[in-house]
Amino acid sequence: MPPAPARLEPVLNQQSADSALVKSGDFRVLDIFGMGSMAGGVVVNEKTAMQLSAVHGCVRVITSALSILPLHLYREGDDGRERDNAHPLRKLLNLQPNPRFTSSAFRKYVGKSNLLRGDGFAEILRGRGNVIAGFLPHHPDDVMVERQGERLQYYVLDQGKARGVQQEDMIHIPGLGFNGVRSESVVTHYARNAVGGALAADRHASKFFESGTMQRFGIEQKGKMSPEGIEALRNQWVDTYGGSNNSNKPLLLTEGAQIKELSLSATDAQLLETRAFNVEDICRFFGVPPHMVGHTQKSTSWGTGIEQQSIGFVVYCLQPYLTDFEQELNRKLFPNEDRFFEFETGGLLRGDSKAQSEAFRASLGGSNGPGWQTVNEIRKLKNLKPIPGGDVLVTWNGPAGPNAEPKEEPVDEVPAEPKPEPAEDE
Repeated sequence: MPPAPARLEPVLNQQSADSALVKSGDFRVLDIFGMGSMAGGVVVNEKTAMQLSAVHGCVRVITSALSILPLHLYREGDDGRERDNAHPLRKLLNLQPNPRFTSSAFRKYVGKSNLLRGDGFAEILRGRGNVIAGFLPHHPDDVMVERQGERLQYYVLDQGKARGVQQEDMIHIPGLGFNGVRSESVVTHYARNAVGGALAADRHASKFFESGTMQRFGIEQKGKMSPEGIEALRNQWVDTYGGSNNSNKPLLLTEGAQIKELSLSATDAQLLETRAFNVEDICRFFGVPPHMVGHTQKSTSWGTGIEQQSIGFVVYCLQPYLTDFEQELNRKLFPNEDRFFEFETGGLLRGDSKAQSEAFRASLGGSNGPGWQTVNEIRKLKNLKPIPGGDVLVTWNGPAGPNAEPKEEPVDEVPAEPKPEPAEDE
């Protein structure tokens, strides 16, 4: 395949993200100049959003789960699919995609780009004979996508130099709102107001406590005090409680003054409620249950117990990201082969020991019906070595398999012929 023509200065044009003219007020133009999009009086972009604990927690939970899941390679056969552990691509994507990235760091980088910017990019590096030698992730800001008919052309800025990359050599993991060219960012498109409001609330709270606006005590004076008396009382308070070394000194109040402890006002309490609501609101945009980012004020509606909560997280939140990752890898790496990658989520869906034992007992079969797993298959799931005779599968007709003892068929007994009676002597 001939190399793509180099392009030194890619610009935003009619073939950009939404196939429309990009105006000067577009958030992409603002991002080029470091201004970002405004919401709540603050700049909202990838870096400022990650300063929020809720956004950081959602991104951390999803990318961490993506990084720890085993990525198995399967091959379709006449007898079904079987795992292919000898293929070199399996080692690249599960151990080291390139010399600078481990598999875990590679997945986190691409996953973070997908969550915050809408698209994750990783270039397929090829060696001699068009053999895949590794994968190189790129930041979305360093990648420009252009549509050329029904194909996509990529321009990558790598170490200050721009070069073209063919569609077949770019892993492009889309996000929500993908229009065939680029996706839309959750932070700057959908959650912009929520993130901006949360950032503004955090800044307000920081200034609120930094400026000392929230006082713990006040002094109530029934009579009228002169300005000199007020200033003297303030100075006495500062001298007495101005440091830890002075905390044991008694405070003398004159002219009927009384100390009143101040409680949190309704306005200040509403600020705390707003910050709590912002956490839940941001979690809704990312699809992460609030309890997984440390927000445990309300119980989850996904069932009770760690098992049900983990199943809900995998099915409703994590699985869509895994599917996008799998489909893009399979269509770019194995376009004409009966091989495919698939994440193993069994570890996250695993319940407690009691529920797991009951499930294994049912899968082995027996008095309640036929089984669909052998002892060695279950031992393999638990990373245990096979045992002799463990490949027997229990069916309706009894044990079956290479190690099953043959079932003796009943032999119909042939009735013996009656012996002739002895002739009587005449």
